[in-house]
Amino acid sequence: YEEALEFFNEALDITEKLNDKYAIAVNLNKVAEVYFLMNKPREAIPLLERSIALSTRTEGKSILSMATENISKAYASQGDYQKAYEYQLAHQEVGNSIHNKKKDLVILEIQKKNKKKKKQRLKDVELRKKEKEVNALTTFILIFSLITIGILFFLSLSRYHFQTRMNRLLQEKNRRIEMQNKTLMQTNTSLEQFAYIASHDLKEPLRTIGSYCTLIKRKYMGKLDEEADEYLNFIVKGVKQMYSLLEDVLAYARTDN
Repeated sequence: YEEALEFFNEALDITEKLNDKYAIAVNLNKVAEVYFLMNKPREAIPLLERSIALSTRTEGKSILSMATENISKAYASQGDYQKAYEYQLAHQEVGNSIHNKKKDLVILEIQKKNKKKKKQRLKDVELRKKEKEVNALTTFILIFSLITIGILFFLSLSRYHFQTRMNRLLQEKNRRIEMQNKTLMQTNTSLEQFAYIASHDLKEPLRTIGSYCTLIKRKYMGKLDEEADEYLNFIVKGVKQMYSLLEDVLAYARTDN
């Protein structure tokens, strides 16, 4: 114990030089505990009183609790039960203070956790809200896309049916035009054949009329009155014109157009 006291006193001197009040209070309590082991509680009392004073100023609750408990035991061993009782009350008060402080720390920690949980819940609620908004927007975009695709499909189908109908009508119209063209071609062919035959057959009696008119003109020209000569000239001229028209009709009938 003597050697332990030397080392504790040396540590006390070092903390005194450092002016570390909390460490001084700790070392004072340690020296007092050695005196208890040496059955010298009287020597421990002044050390513990100083430790109590220092720990009170430094808010060293744990050291103050040990010091009040040890000094209460020291006074009880000296028979001073009033002092022992007072320091025991002080020890209980410090213990309650430490307990309350721990309780306050626990409550503060719980409050921090609750605040953190509440904040996390708010974040979760906000996240779920955003997720709902994103899901609603995604659903809207999907529905809008489906409606747009449906409209485009309906328009494409309607256009296809319209185009198909127009193609059928166009084909029908082309078929009718083709039939009309065939009918016109047949009619034109018939007309051409008729014109060819008519012009060819009419030329023969016209040549006869022209020949006899020429003979009458040669034989009776100047023997009749002037009016008769004029009539003969009209007839011969008309025959020539008619013959020329029949030649034109025949030439037209021979063409491909």
